[in-house]
Amino acid sequence: MLFRSALCEAIAWKHIEEFPRLARSLKAGGRLNKANPSLPRVPTFQLLATILSEKAEYDKAVEVCNRAISFGLSDGTKGDYRGRIKRIRQFQERETAERRPA
Repeated sequence: MLFRSALCEAIAWKHIEEFPRLARSLKAGGRLNKANPSLPRVPTFQLLATILSEKAEYDKAVEVCNRAISFGLSDGTKGDYRGRIKRIRQFQERETAERRPA
């Protein structure tokens, strides 16, 4: 299972690295218009943020969310990526508090 997780993470990082070019192509290719003004939902960002959060790599998870925000993407949740960032930071604070000696 660890191998699959590492492979999934590697592919997700590659997709995010390539995404600026993909987004430009979608915009330049006329795929976005008044009827469809925004980029389609891209689950790679939210999935990678989840993987990183589960590995306690909170800063990287927030970085991924901020990249998604910079493209105007939505994760389809009520709080969107900003809410996801808030939850990630809450997990981080909780974990930090649990590690502190009593």
